[in-house]
Order: sequence, then C-alpha cells, then structure tokens
Amino acid sequence: MVPVYLQMTLGLDALQTGIKIFPLSITLILFSIVGTRLSRLWSPRRIVRWGQVILVASALVVLGSVSLDLRSALFAGGMFFAGAGLGLLASQLGNVNMSSVTERETSEVGGLQGVFQNLGSSLGTALIGSVLIGALSTSFVTGVAASDLPAAVRSAVSQATQGGVAIVPAASVDDIAAEAGLTASEGETLTRIYSESQVSSLRTAFFALIAIAVLSLLFSRGIPTEIAERERRPGRAKTP
Repeated sequence: MVPVYLQMTLGLDALQTGIKIFPLSITLILFSIVGTRLSRLWSPRRIVRWGQVILVASALVVLGSVSLDLRSALFAGGMFFAGAGLGLLASQLGNVNMSSVTERETSEVGGLQGVFQNLGSSLGTALIGSVLIGALSTSFVTGVAASDLPAAVRSAVSQATQGGVAIVPAASVDDIAAEAGLTASEGETLTRIYSESQVSSLRTAFFALIAIAVLSLLFSRGIPTEIAERERRPGRAKTP
C-alpha cells in the first residue's frame, strides 16, 4: 500500500521509494535484536503487545503524512516505528511457537508457521487491496460527478469506470484523457480528481489497517506470560 502511494500518487521511482521505506528495514532488524534481549526481562506477551501498540501508532503517524505533498519527516517517523513494531513481533513469534511443542514437533510447527505467515500476508494484501480499490472507485466517480466537467465528459467517465477504477500513476491520467479526445483543461481536472481520490482511498485503507491492528490485540491474549529462564553460565554452575 505504501509503495502504491509513493509511486502512483507521488510519482517516485523504485530507488526513491526504497529510500523512503529504508527506515522500516533498519529498525526492523534493530528491534528484532532488542526484542530478543528484552525477552530476558519481559514476558513474550508483553513484548508482542508493545509491538502491536507501536504498529497502531506508526499507522496513525503514516496516515497523518499521506497527502498530495508527502510530509517527509512524519512519514519517516511512521516507517521508523512500523519497523520497531514489526521487529518486536518477529523476535517473539517464532520462539513462542517452537517452545510450546516438543522437540520432535518443531519441524512441523516451523512449517505451519511459514504457511500461516504466507497465508496471512496474502489475505491481508487482498483485503486491504480490495478496500483500496473500492474506495478509489467510489471517490473518483463521486468526484467526477460533483465536478464542473461537461455533462458529456461526466457521462463518458461514468461509463468507462463501471467495471472499477484501475490504479495508475496520477501523472498518466492527463495522457489517458488526451487519448480519449478530452481537452487539456478537462485532462487537468481529471488528474486532480484522480490524485485526490488516490489519497482519499489510501487514508480509508489505512483506517482499515488500523482497525485490524487494534483487533489483533484481542488475539494475543493466549501468548505466554512467563519470562524465559536465563541460561546458566558454565562458570556459575553450583557445585554439589
């Protein structure tokens, strides 16, 4: 969803998009290590809950940065905290799953964990993507209908978007309008409406993502609350 915003709405290339998302990658690695260290002091549930809360907060920060002109500092902060939340989660989930079964069952549990991670990623992408596309179609059609475009243009756009509105770079809408025989001013109006619709639909999708993240707090109640025992160092072993 974030790459869609950066590339389709703002027109950034792949390198620029990667640089914008880079804080997430760095903090994900760092907080995976931090989460492992914290497991000596905090229970897995506490670490996971903190990760979930940080993810919700990061989504709110990123939501505040989404506009036709990216608020770079706010967006970078959102990516930083998103990586922190994901890192804390990643540091615990594998260990919690493996420690809940016997040694003979670890390979099966590892396989199931991978399957459900991929399944969750696919379903999550499909769900949020559906919300994004649905909101984009509704917002764009409504925006065109409420605009000062000629009635013939509004009717043509309405017919062309009956099957939905595709996600395309906002900068290309002007060319699409020109190919359809519209004037330059009409093309500019459609570009503006489409850009605003993209931002509006992204915000709607972020709200859905925040709601899912908040609900996920209810499903983390079964995570163990016991703090992992520290391994005894050989030099400190008690003598009989």
